[in-house]
Amino acid sequence: MAENCSYRVNGRTYYGTTPKYVLDIDAGVPMSDIGFDVRLVCGERSITVKKSEMPVDRDGKFYLCFDTKQLGVGRVDAVVTAYIEDSDFKDGQRREVFVVKNLLDILGV
Repeated sequence: MAENCSYRVNGRTYYGTTPKYVLDIDAGVPMSDIGFDVRLVCGERSITVKKSEMPVDRDGKFYLCFDTKQLGVGRVDAVVTAYIEDSDFKDGQRREVFVVKNLLDILGV
């Protein structure tokens, strides 16, 4: 793999183009019981990864995987939108948004 295909998380550099994160938000219910999607933003580019596109392990952990080539070079923020059943809302669903700033830096693609 070319050395210029890399990204940095918490000061550590990784080589490759497909980061993998355990996605865990505090929505008050298990991730498997709610609908959600993740919008990844890098400068002017963004991609959306839906719950149905994420691998899930035996313990119910969802893994956010994406191709850095789709975003280009730069700092990546994640916007997680959760859709939670709630009878107090007119349509029976509450929408909560969680923002993760500086998820990673894409150094080269």
